Amino acid sequence: MIRAHNIAVSFDLGGGQEHSVLRDLSLEVERGQTVSIIGPTGQGRALC
Repeated sequence: MIRAHNIAVSFDLGGGQEHSVLRDLSLEVERGQTVSIIGPTGQGRALC
């Protein structure tokens, strides 16, 4: 099992701006389960 608690991911847009991609994410993944992160184009999925 994989457990993750309170994950936060963001990236710097420059000029003092930051874009939050994930905020306070917690999950448990059992052996054999598959997890996907989905969302609109340009929202930072590739950074996760």
